[in-house]
Amino acid sequence: MKQKGFFNIIFLILAVMLASITTYLILTKKVDAPVNDNPIIQEPTKIGCDFDKDTRINIIDTFIDGWSEFEKKVVQRPVLGSTIWGKPNYYQFIGNNRMFINFEDGHIALASVVQYKCYEDNAMDFSSLEIFNDFPFDEIKWNNLYGQYGDKDYGVYSYTESIFKGGEVIKYNDWTEVPENLFILHPKGY
Repeated sequence: MKQKGFFNIIFLILAVMLASITTYLILTKKVDAPVNDNPIIQEPTKIGCDFDKDTRINIIDTFIDGWSEFEKKVVQRPVLGSTIWGKPNYYQFIGNNRMFINFEDGHIALASVVQYKCYEDNAMDFSSLEIFNDFPFDEIKWNNLYGQYGDKDYGVYSYTESIFKGGEVIKYNDWTEVPENLFILHPKGY
């Protein structure tokens, strides 16, 4: 009999201990790491020469300055009396120091993937990686080209001086970043 009472007392003590531990764990508040009231603020890393709007517009201006030499390297030549390709209307930065451009002679519209090298805060040494005579692209082709030439971590930044939107032509005073994908076919505008 004494052993049965002894086991009951041990059982009761273990039950009380278990209940106490459970209550303690439920009622105690977790303590988070102390809050740093003076965090070190880091500027985003600026890699390359096309990391923001101003640097991309710089690249466009530099490219336009050298357009006459660049367009001479386009193997396909203008038709119906034109002797030179007009300056690009659209620019789309796609990462990897590359951009899509489009240009035309008044009759034929072409697009190209242009690669450039960064020197300090600007680009130089522009070269065409490929020229397309089926501009504007359908969405599938654009996605394939972006996958082949672009950088998904960089994003897509489109620039123009005018756009057909809401049934009318909107003209900007300077190169303007627009949310529309200017290289995908939109027969009725944006």
